[in-house]
Amino acid sequence: IYMLTGSEIKLIIHGCLDDDRACQRKLFDFTSAKVMSTCRRYCSNHEDARDLFQEAYIKIFKSLGNFNHTQGDLLGWVYIITKNCIFSSFSKKKLEIFPLDEISIENEMLIHVDHDVLHEEEVLREIQNLPDGYRVILNMFVFDNMDHAAIASVLGISESTSRSQLTRARILLKKKLGLLYTARYEKSFI
Repeated sequence: IYMLTGSEIKLIIHGCLDDDRACQRKLFDFTSAKVMSTCRRYCSNHEDARDLFQEAYIKIFKSLGNFNHTQGDLLGWVYIITKNCIFSSFSKKKLEIFPLDEISIENEMLIHVDHDVLHEEEVLREIQNLPDGYRVILNMFVFDNMDHAAIASVLGISESTSRSQLTRARILLKKKLGLLYTARYEKSFI
């Protein structure tokens, strides 16, 4: 990915604030891959990801006057706005939380996945296929380095619910990736 210099960022931001379409396009081109990958990770389908993507860009362009190019990383700032937009969206809707007895904790020890064989898109697809509560909490904890107190606060759940949903998300994801790896391994020998 091409990195912009501080002076290029400053020019682009000033152009965006002056409604210069070329500058808006440059900002979009520079940041859109990061924004979309974040939205895709949190959403179970492309339509929801696109909706959040559009919502994030509305907030990004509205907040651009608050970005200080001398003190911050533009991609990092855009990521924070995107994340906050996603969290706001999920805090407004009720996530499906599953009872503790649905998945056995012991199963976690039995699944071994060769991560070198799996591709990023396959892992993303399996994350997207997790139930909403599992997927959102897994993303918040693993990719956004949030602790359970912060997750609980954003989603309006208890810390213990956050912990249990994360544990179950990890178990289910390992199981799905293990099955994916096994299916690929079996195909190569049949």
